[in-house]
Amino acid sequence: MYPHLRPMHPHQLVQVDIVPRYLPGGPCVSCFNAIDVVSRYPTGQQYTTKRSVDAVQFLLQAWCDLGLPDYTQVDNESCFSGGFTHPGVLGKVLRLGLMVGTELVFSPIRHPESNGSVERFHQDYTKNVWDKIDLPDLSAVHTHSPLFFDAYRRSLHHSALKGRSPLELHSCHPGRHLPAPLQLPAKLPLTAGNVHFIRVVSKDHQIMVLNQQWEVSAAKPDQGVWATLQFSVQGARLRIYDAAPDAQRRTCLAEYPFPLKEPVQPLRPEFQRRGKDPRTAWVASTLGLIGRAVSQWVSTML
Repeated sequence: MYPHLRPMHPHQLVQVDIVPRYLPGGPCVSCFNAIDVVSRYPTGQQYTTKRSVDAVQFLLQAWCDLGLPDYTQVDNESCFSGGFTHPGVLGKVLRLGLMVGTELVFSPIRHPESNGSVERFHQDYTKNVWDKIDLPDLSAVHTHSPLFFDAYRRSLHHSALKGRSPLELHSCHPGRHLPAPLQLPAKLPLTAGNVHFIRVVSKDHQIMVLNQQWEVSAAKPDQGVWATLQFSVQGARLRIYDAAPDAQRRTCLAEYPFPLKEPVQPLRPEFQRRGKDPRTAWVASTLGLIGRAVSQWVSTML
């Protein structure tokens, strides 16, 4: 069993993933989707490619739409991880997460269940957009997808939300937001912060992190572990634990210095986490009325 986060409130964990769909004649469309695990509030965008620049563009959109979560979970696709060629690779997405102050979490390799919330959302998105609507080209996809996202956000079909819509619950918990406009440098720097990797221990008591093998002699083969790469202005260290950061108890199984070829800058003030917003969620009742007004129509979709 793999360690995993247990978020209790919106803006704590957002899962991001890509589902491929095909237009008539065979062109592949990479459908990037993101969802807040607690509020079920989603967003998405569709591209004809699946490059790191697409991943960066989508993540910026997701953090604008959903807010900046404490953790952003992605899988190990090359566009997120930086590829599988160079040892110690520190790709664009990793640097972007550090820069804006969200802690990236890389799911276990070939284990989509660890990204279960967004995987389930893929099914609803596919069923209600790709399977129901004639989509001759990318323009049609871009036209119809936002209509579904809006309907899903206002839907009351989630029993776990106890009669509230994703929009209502998400808006009740103010989160951090990207400063606008956000100008990215030509090369993203390394910034102080954490990046996490959920991995399984091999028979040789090793795990793979950033295309390098790291020994975990204190762990058992096939044990799931949580590795945290911490960047600071003094350098970087990799620590491997038996549980996620929000666990009541956990043990550090191994620790290593991580070599860097460039300096680490401090996290900019505008991206630092602050205390909870004391404002009351005065919009909740209004959003609830809106959600209920459209719930009958949405229920026919989902």
